[in-house]
Amino acid sequence: MVLVILMMGCTGHQYPQALLLADSLADKQPDSCLRLLITMEGEMSKAPVADQMYYRLLRVKAADKSNTMEPDTTEMLQLLNYYEDHDEDLLPTAYYYAGRTYFEIQEMPQALEYFQNAVDAIGEKKGKFLELKSLCNSQMSYVFLFQYLYEESKRCCIEALACAEVLNDTLCLAYCYRDLALMDAEMDNINTAIEYLEKAYQYSDLAKDKSLCLSIKSYLADCFRRIREYDIALQHIYPVLENISLLDSSAVYSNIAHIYEEKGVEDSAYYYFHKIEEVGGVYAKEKAYKSLLLASINHKDFSKASYYYKHYMEYADSVKHITQTGEVVRANSLYNFQKKERENYQLKEANHRRLIIILLLSAVIIAVMLTLFLFRQHTRRRQAIMAERYKNLQLLKEQDYRRSSAYIQENLQKIQNLEERLKTFNYDNKYLQKELEREKERLISSNQIAQLGKEEKDRAQQSVKDSDIYRKLTAKGIPNTEDWKNLEFLLNYEYDNFCEKLKSLCKLSEIKYRISLLIKLELEPALMAELLNTSRANVSTIRSRLYTEVFGKKGSAKDWDDFIKSL
Repeated sequence: MVLVILMMGCTGHQYPQALLLADSLADKQPDSCLRLLITMEGEMSKAPVADQMYYRLLRVKAADKSNTMEPDTTEMLQLLNYYEDHDEDLLPTAYYYAGRTYFEIQEMPQALEYFQNAVDAIGEKKGKFLELKSLCNSQMSYVFLFQYLYEESKRCCIEALACAEVLNDTLCLAYCYRDLALMDAEMDNINTAIEYLEKAYQYSDLAKDKSLCLSIKSYLADCFRRIREYDIALQHIYPVLENISLLDSSAVYSNIAHIYEEKGVEDSAYYYFHKIEEVGGVYAKEKAYKSLLLASINHKDFSKASYYYKHYMEYADSVKHITQTGEVVRANSLYNFQKKERENYQLKEANHRRLIIILLLSAVIIAVMLTLFLFRQHTRRRQAIMAERYKNLQLLKEQDYRRSSAYIQENLQKIQNLEERLKTFNYDNKYLQKELEREKERLISSNQIAQLGKEEKDRAQQSVKDSDIYRKLTAKGIPNTEDWKNLEFLLNYEYDNFCEKLKSLCKLSEIKYRISLLIKLELEPALMAELLNTSRANVSTIRSRLYTEVFGKKGSAKDWDDFIKSL
C-alpha cells in the first residue's frame, strides 16, 4: 500500500490503473498480485519508461511478499540507477528491495548498507514513509541477529516498534513485539521475552491473523523450554502442530524436538528431528543433526553416527558461512558495488555527451584505467595495513592476558590437576611421569614470569595514579597545555613510549589524541567529556570511530578502550 500512495503523489505521472491495483494487492494477496502482473507483461514492453520501472519494482515486491523471490542483483541495480536520478520519493522503496535481494543471497554487508540507505533517504519524513522505515529496521535487526550482534539487533527492533506505534498498525506492532522477544530470548532475558510475546499475541489476535498467533505460540513454547517449564511449553506448541504452515514448520519442529529431547522423551524427539530433515532450514538442520549425532554415539550406533556427522558438518559450514559473512566480505562487496556505480555513471555521461566522449575517448580510457589501478593498489595497501594492525591487536591482547591474574589462576589450576594426577599415577611409566613433572615446572615458570609482568603493570598503573597530573584530572581540574605535555611524558615513561605508538597508528586530531590519553588513565567517559569540554555522547562516538579508522572494521567504544589499555 505504501507504493500506491507514493506513486499517486510524487512525480505527477499518471500510472495505469492496473498497476495501482496490483500494488494494492501486494501486501495482503501477493499471489494474486503476481498473477495480475504476469498478464500485463506483454503490454508493459511498449509502455513508457516510468511505467516499466514501476512494473519491474512491483514484480520484485510481489515476489518478496509471496516468498518466491529469485534474487537478481542486476535487475535491482538497474532499478536503483533509475530511481536515484528520477524519483526521490520511490528511492527508499528501491533501496529496501535492493536490501532484501542481497539479504536473500546472504550478502549481509551489502544488504545492511541498502537498508541503511533507505532509512537515510526517508530521513525525517513521516506518514506514508513510516511503514517502510519500520520494515527497514526490522530487516536490519535480522542482519545483526545472524552476526550474533544482539544489542544492535534489539536497537533496530525498538526503532521499528516506534514507527509501528506512531502508525498504530496492529499487525505491525505484533511483528515488532515478536521480534523484540526473539532478541531478548537470545540474550537470556526470558521473562522479558515472554512479556513481549504475550503483547505480540494480543495484537495478532486483534488483527485476526491466525497464522501469526500460532507462530507466536511456538516462540512462547521455546521460551518456556529455555527455563525448563516443559509442560507449559508443550501446552503452547500442541495447537501449532495441528495447524502448522510450511513457512513455520522448521521452527515449530525444532522447538518441539528440543522440548522432548530435554525431557528425555527420545522417540518423540527423534521423530521431530527427522521431520526437520524434510522441511527444516539451515539452522534447524544443523541443531537437529547435532542432536541425532550425539544420540547415535550414546547408543553406540556408529553407522548412523557417521551419516549424521557428515550432514551436521555440512550444515555447520553453511551456518558458519552466514555468520561470518559480515566483516570478511565487506571491503570486497563495497568495492564491487562502487565499481558498478561508477560504470553506470560513465554510461549515462556517454549518452549525454557522445560527441565529446568520442573525441576524448583515448584520454578517458587511459584516465579510467589509471584511476582503477591506483584505487586498487591503494585498497590493497590499506587492507594489508588493517590486517597487520588487527593481528598486532590480538598479540597485544594475548600479552596483556599473560600478565593477568586470570592467566596465573588458570596455570595454578593446571598445576593442581597435574599434582592430582601425579599422586594417583602408576610409577612404572617413568617417561610419562617425567613429562608430567616437566609440564608442571613449565607452568610454574610461566606463572613466575606472569607474576613479574603483572607486578610491573600494577607498578606502572600505581605510579600513574600517584602522579600530580592524575590527581589534578580526577579532581576535575581543567588541564592546560603544560599539563598535556606532562601527561605525555608520564605515559611515555611508564608505558614504553605509549604516545609514540599511538601517533604511529594514524593521523589523530587533538581531541581524538587526548581522549586516548585519558582512556589510558582509565577515566570515566563522563569525566573525559568534562575535561575536554564536550558531550559524553561525542566521547563515545569518537572512541568507536577511532577503532574503525585504525582497524578498518566496525567496533564499539569499549573495543577502542581495550586496545588502548593493552598498548
